Amino acid sequence: MSNARRISTVGLASLFLILCSMLVAGSAFAQTGKIAGTVINNNTKEPIIGAAVRVEGTTMGALTDIDGKFQILAVPPGEHSVRAQLVGHTPVVMSNVVVRPNQTTSINLELEESTIELDAIEVVRERELIQMDEATTKRDVSAEKIKTLPVTNVSDILKTQVGITVRQDRFYIRGGRAEEVLYTVDGVSMKDPLGGRGPTESLNLSGTEIENVSVIKGGWSAEYGEATSGIINVSTKSGSQRTQGHIEYFTDNLGTESLNKYSFNYNRLEFTLGGPELLFSKQLLPALGLGGPSDKLTYFINADFDRSDSYTPINDYTTPVEPAQFREMKFLGFKVRDRQENSGNLGLKLTYRVNPDIRLTGILKRSYERRMGWSWAYRYTPNTL
Repeated sequence: MSNARRISTVGLASLFLILCSMLVAGSAFAQTGKIAGTVINNNTKEPIIGAAVRVEGTTMGALTDIDGKFQILAVPPGEHSVRAQLVGHTPVVMSNVVVRPNQTTSINLELEESTIELDAIEVVRERELIQMDEATTKRDVSAEKIKTLPVTNVSDILKTQVGITVRQDRFYIRGGRAEEVLYTVDGVSMKDPLGGRGPTESLNLSGTEIENVSVIKGGWSAEYGEATSGIINVSTKSGSQRTQGHIEYFTDNLGTESLNKYSFNYNRLEFTLGGPELLFSKQLLPALGLGGPSDKLTYFINADFDRSDSYTPINDYTTPVEPAQFREMKFLGFKVRDRQENSGNLGLKLTYRVNPDIRLTGILKRSYERRMGWSWAYRYTPNTL
């Protein structure tokens, strides 16, 4: 019996250290959005001058002008809370402010005059069903939406979108060719100039690291080149000023033979951790008497691993004398044995915010895939006749 093995260690040490891609607001393939609006007096409805408007958990903010208007540029995509305050007024916090790449989110805040210190008033913003300033045929899938979908990677997410067909890991939008689709990840084009393949093969992006997926099917602006069929724009998560993490484990092994009748012996582990960088900038550099980037440097780590025996466990069709040999590796002192299908992703993203308009981003990724080939010819081995 010959065991066909395909071991593909995609060592995408894709240090596309986007350190050169300074994401200045308005640059090509920008992966940030803008928050704009006005601050007025809730009684007189007159504009308030000089009010401080800030995105909570960040250093981004702006002051209102003579007309009470403000703009906050280069805001990372995702859901934020915006705080407005002025001396002599009660601070107001608006939550559920969703920012999407290359779009302006408009909000209006009202401050109430006060003579004493009061607690902040929280206002929950309702999401707009129709984007009035959106001229393109576009569909966004946010991180919150991804949590509710039965998906694990970019390919699964795109399969749920209307107008997209997936064949052999290639994407076809509205009947166009795969080579006519432009793929960008964090503002960098991932399009294969030879085969037109997208981020599923070049980066193996996991659903745990995606902040937003935008699918543009028509009406895009001139900033997007090399696209005649559609655009798939992926934004990955970045660390914030608060350390937070996530760990989740999935399995279909319920422990008993009766319950495992339809089990594929499947396991999946997801892990994310992000926040301000504390060791290098706040411990090592000060110990050497050097100044560090303080709270301007953040990190985001993600990892996910999948293991499964699929619907045809190969050892059910081999002889006891010649069972399939699976690779074993040690992890934290434990022996972990491969199964028929094994894959994993590990990523690190560092973000350094030079100023509110410029940030430098470095990404390091590592992925692997190992499979034990299967053929129905195994069905006719002496052990199964």
